[in-house]
Amino acid sequence: MTLEPVDNRISVLLVEDDPGDAAIVRKMLTKNNPYAFKFELADRLSLAIEKLHEGVFDILLVDLSLPDARGLHTIAGLVRENNRVPIVVLTGLDDENMALQAIQEGAEDYLIKGQLNHELLSRTIRYAMERKRTHMELLEAEEMYSTLIEMSIEGIVLSRDGKIMFANHRFYQTFGFSESEVLNENILGLLSKGLTETLAGVPEDQKQMTIIGIENAAKTSLESHTLEVPFWKTPEELIWVEVNTNPIQYKGGTAELAIVRDVTHQKRAEKERQRLTAALVEKNIELRELIYVSSHDLRTPLVNVQGFGSELRNSIQELSSILRDIDIPLECQDQVFELLESDIPNSVTYIQRGMASMDSMLAGLLRVSRLERSSPNYRELDMNQLLSDVKISYDHGISRIHASVTMDDLPLCYGDPNQIKQVFSCLLDNALRFSDRDRDPIIRITGQREKDQVVYCVEDNGVGIPYEQQSKVFQIFYRIDPNAGDGQGMGLTVVKKVISMHGGSVWLESEPGVGSKFFISLPLSVDNPDQRIARTAIRLRTVRS
Repeated sequence: MTLEPVDNRISVLLVEDDPGDAAIVRKMLTKNNPYAFKFELADRLSLAIEKLHEGVFDILLVDLSLPDARGLHTIAGLVRENNRVPIVVLTGLDDENMALQAIQEGAEDYLIKGQLNHELLSRTIRYAMERKRTHMELLEAEEMYSTLIEMSIEGIVLSRDGKIMFANHRFYQTFGFSESEVLNENILGLLSKGLTETLAGVPEDQKQMTIIGIENAAKTSLESHTLEVPFWKTPEELIWVEVNTNPIQYKGGTAELAIVRDVTHQKRAEKERQRLTAALVEKNIELRELIYVSSHDLRTPLVNVQGFGSELRNSIQELSSILRDIDIPLECQDQVFELLESDIPNSVTYIQRGMASMDSMLAGLLRVSRLERSSPNYRELDMNQLLSDVKISYDHGISRIHASVTMDDLPLCYGDPNQIKQVFSCLLDNALRFSDRDRDPIIRITGQREKDQVVYCVEDNGVGIPYEQQSKVFQIFYRIDPNAGDGQGMGLTVVKKVISMHGGSVWLESEPGVGSKFFISLPLSVDNPDQRIARTAIRLRTVRS
């Protein structure tokens, strides 16, 4: 309800059973401006209450001697029905004690009828209205903040001189304390006390470690600090709480505001995350060892199979020569020599090709495994020199297909020179191998700084990569065209692995018939020391391996 005048006039409910006194009050208020106030009269408390329910008033002028109510009960009855309308007592009793009690009951002021005049009464009414408006705004603000505090999902505690003055519902709910256990206690001391007195079954080392941490924080209660506390609500239920305390100014002094948050679920989730991360690291190590051992040890029997396959081919040729010097029945000759000179050699050829393919795949796995087991030598790289060296190694292939390979002035970066050479050798090799036969190949290598990294691009006008295959090209053993060339689909896998170990990224843009762009991001050397790169490499290796 608004406390501003209604219709620009102050609406007055005059509660007075004496018509003469009522007329005097009305005359006083309309002395200078008959339209400044509008009045309604109630000669009994019950009638005043009815009018309060039916109308809107800005001020109540109340006599304390009514037919159905006398003294302070009159004020109490009106405040009970509507505490938003200011009350000014008009009485013939000049009693200071009565005046004080009237104010305590809810009246805004207390005036003696025999001392009234226009100026005093008008001023008192306006002051009473303003005080009531301010008071109601403060009450509403207090109610709003009180509701917010009580509905908060975090415990809120206010302390002064080390003693708790207030705690919200969430705090009591979190710890299971009663109000009598909390008020006038120190919050951190309370947690320590609860731990020592109620839980004899808690392991002593855990108890002492927690108590020491809490007591140290309690000694510095006027400093800002954050503390995670394990707290046993019962011998079976352990919770973790985060206590964040800050000094604040409160009622002319320094108090301490504590925000208490139940972080039990977060602690459990973090513990589970650590467990899963450790398990993942262990599995990755086991997997890398398995790949290394498998790719290394399987090559030994594979070499034997390849060797004996060659021996078998030679033996078949010798057997064929021997049989040609022996008389074989004519009806068997065609069949025998078909087996020895066609069927069996063809089968041996398929076996040897399969072995060669398997050997190539194992060599690729071994290459990736050795890459992960290596210790990179990170340093500042002159990419102009490095790419020139890479280009020289491909000069023959470049001239053979009449390709044009150009490089911009490339910015420096940070990395292992041998591994980065591998990356750009693979990208240049792919650009040459997958060139478009209908036009001369054009390959351009560029680079530019972007914040704390350098982004390089190897662009070609080759055959391009279909959109549906672009997300697969970095997968191990994936080949866009299995019938093209003798590769095993390991090159881009190695590229991604190397760049990930450097804390960078690799991505592509491609359009069939137009060409491809492969982008590589690598860290700058200015603010990327070995330690940061190494940590990034370990993190990425753990996540992506």
